[in-house]
This record gives sequence, structure tokens and C-alpha cells, in this order.
Amino acid sequence: MSLVLLDRVKQTATTIGTGTITLSGLAVGFQPFSVLGDGATTYYTIQGDADWEVGIGIYSSNTLTRDTVLSSSNGGALVNFTKGTKNVFVTLPAEKTITSIASANASVTVTQVGTEVNLAVSGGSGDVVGPASATDNAITRFDTTTGKLIQNSVVTIDDTGNTSGILSQQFSDGSSVALAAGKIWYNGSTGSWNAGMGGGNITQQIGEELFIYGKASAAITDSPLQIIYHTGTVGASGVVTFAPTITGITNANDIIGVATESLAHNDFGRITTYGLVRGITTNGSAFGETWADDDVIWYNPVTGNPTKVEPVAPYIKVQVGLVVKAGSGGSGSFQVGISKGSTLGGTDSNVQFGTLANNNLIAYDNAAGYWKNVTSSALGLVTSVTGTSPVVSSGGTTPAISMPAATTSVNGYLTSTDWTTFNNKGSGTVTSVGGTGTVNGITLTGTVTSSGNLTLGGTLDLSSPPIIGGTAPNTGNFSTVNLSAGTTTVAPLDFAIGTNLTTPAAGACEYDGKVFYATPIASNRAVSVIEHFVARTGTKTMTSNTSLQAIFDNTTGTGGLTSGALTVGASTSYFFEMSINVNTMSATSGNFGFSIVGAGTATFTSAAWHAFGLDSTNQQTAAAAGTSWQSTAGATGNIITAAVGTSASAIVKGIFRINGAGTIIPSIQLTTANAAVIGVNTWFKCYPVGTNTVISVGNWA
Repeated sequence: MSLVLLDRVKQTATTIGTGTITLSGLAVGFQPFSVLGDGATTYYTIQGDADWEVGIGIYSSNTLTRDTVLSSSNGGALVNFTKGTKNVFVTLPAEKTITSIASANASVTVTQVGTEVNLAVSGGSGDVVGPASATDNAITRFDTTTGKLIQNSVVTIDDTGNTSGILSQQFSDGSSVALAAGKIWYNGSTGSWNAGMGGGNITQQIGEELFIYGKASAAITDSPLQIIYHTGTVGASGVVTFAPTITGITNANDIIGVATESLAHNDFGRITTYGLVRGITTNGSAFGETWADDDVIWYNPVTGNPTKVEPVAPYIKVQVGLVVKAGSGGSGSFQVGISKGSTLGGTDSNVQFGTLANNNLIAYDNAAGYWKNVTSSALGLVTSVTGTSPVVSSGGTTPAISMPAATTSVNGYLTSTDWTTFNNKGSGTVTSVGGTGTVNGITLTGTVTSSGNLTLGGTLDLSSPPIIGGTAPNTGNFSTVNLSAGTTTVAPLDFAIGTNLTTPAAGACEYDGKVFYATPIASNRAVSVIEHFVARTGTKTMTSNTSLQAIFDNTTGTGGLTSGALTVGASTSYFFEMSINVNTMSATSGNFGFSIVGAGTATFTSAAWHAFGLDSTNQQTAAAAGTSWQSTAGATGNIITAAVGTSASAIVKGIFRINGAGTIIPSIQLTTANAAVIGVNTWFKCYPVGTNTVISVGNWA
């Protein structure tokens, strides 16, 4: 309520202290404070004996607050009134009168026009007199030339707060200015212009940073470093949608920036597409890496997270920026600069590829005016020259071709001496073939003797199945093939390493040195599952610690192996599965982590596995269950979500891709040390499915 002043308003009070006054008796010949109205602000005086106080207060329900003290017997502060009756009345303080603004060299003229009261100040020096030509809404300035305090200005501020007419503005150093939305300041320490944006949590270095405004299609956290990709648009709002990157992004253009503020799902806000992001965690620990100043950071297509390791083909390569300051706890900074690796034929205007095939070449088509993919045969090029024994070729496009001279054990060319000998043999017909051994399974029409020469006087009948046990390859179609029994040095059937058919034929069996294949349907090759497995027939009591321990060794148990290690081949991918039960674990936290490689020597290209666990002291009853997902060969995080019982079991399934040959030792690591027992019939199996870069086998599209 506005200020209210009325004549002859006075009451008494007995309130003590410095608080609100409670009004009581009415002085004779005066009005009570209630005539001011509840909520009225007024000037008051309180007097009790030698103590007095003049100030501004608010009247309400027979009480008067003491909000502002203008003067008092206590040096201008609230008076601590003691016992006794005080006089309380409405007054007009001296400092609030018109005469208080007059000075020795100025006078005040008061005139009334209707209901308005006009004040004019004039005097010999004219300190407060402005020019008659003053512009409406103009900012007043001190005029040292004329000695007047105010003069006209070309700068104006209208009634809605809009400023115009400013030619230039000189800012002071605002290095310590607090961030607020809508505020602009100059940072003298860095020489940058700054603007407070968003909800007051973004500082933009003007001219040094770029943002995209949009809608979060998933929750975004600005620390630790988080890469953002485009997920769509909101046409009605005229903005794009974005979210933290996920695994498997294949279009490099989808990755557009880095989080610069935290946004809840469906919130609107900004991300940084170029510039420096400060106050975030940039030490890499959140992603299992250690980052340093000046490290280049990439998008990781396998995990969806930032990484300092450059991706390898065929994954997209997107460089996000570099670590300016590697720091934890929000103390780091990161320079955003999205650099997208090119894809040959992707955006090149003079490259047009058709369907790409293995060993395609790139050739320029002058008529079409662009580069295209072609086969080597289309260009008439020799890509490799091979030799079939006895011809020997060094291979490649410029091979060395040779042939040895024939001997009694080596095929080759005839020397002149051999030719003379051969030529002197004359001509004739072979009438008999020398041979030894038996002819079981073969019906011969003609003369057969048990020793000496074998003469074929008719046809050779192969209607009965022959026994194939020689070293030379046999070809042809057989209704039945009986293999000789194997020995310790000779296998009944031995596939040579070869190159798989270009077009898989129905019924074909193949071996490429990594995996056996079978083709049940034409053009639809499949992997023949050849499993390696191990299963305990006895228990193993673990050493009471939290280090990795092999599952299938006999160090402290029975029914296992010497070390529990499996030798795996180089450049090979394996699917694996394991079933494990562990009891007598700690009652504090009966949990454990799993590692595929353990203390093995094999090196991994990548790995991923999913665990399904059961946590129960009695595993035959219902219990808490949980799952976990890991994407590294050596990960040892808790395998079960809830683990408070003393027994746990789990099924683990996944894939691992071997780079360098060596051993794997499936192992577990107890969360809390105890002499836990790995149970009987805990097992592990795996089988190869192709090279360490294989994507599919079969007629996939």
C-alpha cells in the first residue's frame, strides 16, 4: 500500500524492546492509527521519556512495524524501549520535506495546476537545470563545460527499456563477473567477449564458439565428456533433436557436437559444435581410459563413447576434438572440432560405385566422366600367375617361371638324354600293369593273379564301394565311401586348407584353415560347429583373495586340468558359452566377476558377453536374479545385479575375436575374499566361426 499521512493521529503504547509496537490508549483530541487503513505505510515518531525514534512503518490490526529508522536517540538505530508509556504519532520527518532539497545557492518553487503539484529548482549556479531542448527519454549527462550537472544526450531509453543511439561502449575487465542469462561482459584475462545464455548455465565466447539449439530425445549430461548425435527434427518447434551417441552409428554426418549443458529428456537446450567447453571431466576414467592434455578424442562405434583410440575400418572415423586440460571432478576443458573421415565414393562428385566385390579395382571412365569400380578381368590385367607342378611360379604379376628336370621321384621336363632313351623305346601297346596288394571291394573282369602282373582283360566295375586309403586324391561320384581306420599318425579323412567356393554349392564341405563349412542349400554356406569344451568332474576350493583365479585348473581341487588354458588360433572369431556355480562365498557380498582371457597369452581384437545370474544361498529355490553386459575380454565387474547370498550361479554367452594366437584361461574374481568352492559340472565351451573380422556366414543380405 502507498504512503498515507493524516493529521492528528496519535496513540499510546507500553511495548518494550526493538520490535513491532502494539498500540493501546488513544490520546485526547487525536485520531487512532486505524484511520490510515490496514497495510498503510506511514512516517511515525515514538517517544518515551528521553528515548525517541523517527522512521517508516506499516500499520496493521492495531500494530505498527518499525521497518526503516530515519533518526533516533540511539544514533539512527532502533531504540530498545524500556517499561513505561510511550507516545506514538504520525509525523512528517524533516528530511522528507521540500526544503531539504534546497541549497544555499538554489531555491524551490511549488505551483499547483489542478490536482498536480509542480516543483521547479533554480538558482545562481543552475546545477540541476537542463537545456530547454532536452530530448524526451534522453539519458542525462554531467556537463563540465557549462558547469551544469545535466545536459541533453543522443542516447535514449524508452519506457519499455529499449536503448538506442549508442555509438560505442567501453567495457571494463569483467574477469570475475558472475554468469547470468542475458548478461554480456568482457573478459580481460582471455580477451574474449562473453554472453550468458540458456538458463544461465552457458557462457558463450562470442566469435569463438558455435551452438545448436534443439530438443533432447534422451537425457544429456555435460560431464564427463559426452558426444551428441542428431536423431531427428521437431517441425512444430523448428528445432532438431539430439541425444548422446550410441553404438553402431554408420553415418558420420549424424555426429554433430558435444554436450555443453545437462538436459533432461525432452528439454530444450544447446550443444557445442565448435569451441571450448569448460568445467567438465576429461580424464577418460569414465570410459576405462587415461587421457592427457592434447589427446585427440574420437567417437567409438563399438561402445558409443568417446575414446582416444582411432577406430579402424570398416567403422566410421569421426574426430570430436582434443583434450585441452585433462581433469577430474569437472576441472577439465575440451576443444570441440568435429572432423569426419571421408568414405570413398560417399560425397565425391566424380566417383560413382556400383556393388563392390572383393578385389575390385578403381578405373576412370572418360566417357562417363567419373571413377568407378571394375574387375581386374574387365581391364585385361593379369593379377597373379601361378604354376601347377611341375611348373613353379614365384607368383604376382611378374613371376619367375621354372620347371625342374624329371627324376625317378620328381616330375619335370625331359632332358636330351631322357628323350633319347624314351625315343628308343619304340611304340606298342601296354598289355599288363604290375601291382601288389589286394583289390578288396573291386570286381575285375579279366585275369587276376595274387602276385606278379595284373592284366585287365575287360572293364573295371566300381559298383561295390571301394576303400580309399591312399595318399593320392580320388575324384568321381560314389554311392558309398568307406574310410580306412585312422592311426596315431594318419587321419581317416584329412581336408587340405583351401579357398572357399565363390558360389557355395549344395552339399559342399570346405575348410579355409579357420573353420569347417557345409552348404545345405545352394548359395547358403553355414559354419560346421566344432566345439572345444571343458567340464569339472570335481570341485575347486578357491584361495581367499580378490584376484583372478582359473576356473578349470587343479591347483586347489580335483576333476580339472593342469592350468585350465585353451590354445586359440590367430585372427579367429569364437562364440562361447559357460555355466558356473560357486558356493561358500562371503555372506557380505557373494558376488564375482568373470574374465575370458584371465592370465592367458592371447591378444584380443574385441570381445563382448552377456551374463544371466542367480544369487541364492540355496540355488534350488527362487532367488534374486540379474544380468550384466561387458564389452572387453578382461572385464571383471560383478556378474550378478543383486548378490547377498553365499552361492551364485550364472550362464555366460558371448563372442571373442583373437588377434594374436595364444591361450585363454577362463577365470573368476571374487568381490569379497573367501574360500569359495567352484562346483562340479561347471563347464565352458567355444567354437570358431571365422576370421577375427568375420561379419556373417550364410546367404545374408
